[in-house]
Amino acid sequence: MGRLRRRPLWDSLGQRPDGRPLIVAFSTASCGVCRSAQKPALRRLAAEMTGIQVLEVDAGERPELARAFGVVTVPTTVVFAASGEVVAANHGYTPSDRLREQILGPRPA
Repeated sequence: MGRLRRRPLWDSLGQRPDGRPLIVAFSTASCGVCRSAQKPALRRLAAEMTGIQVLEVDAGERPELARAFGVVTVPTTVVFAASGEVVAANHGYTPSDRLREQILGPRPA
């Protein structure tokens, strides 16, 4: 995905950072992995981590937004820190524990 620039991405979303971590999850209606694995992982994460936002985007219905985020496959998840900075972009299925780590940072050993 390369280096994502913060302001243009927030502009393309049509919102501003509100102090909570955000996951933008791209999928399509025909994506089986999105339905069977990624969406359940996002629901688990949202249930475990109160205070995060999950924004689901249908890449087929919003191709301009998918292009702005560099989406080349679904599922794709883009993780923003509470500060509004992009901390990770994941192409393909990403489990809830990996997304949690991306939001919180690695745990000390």
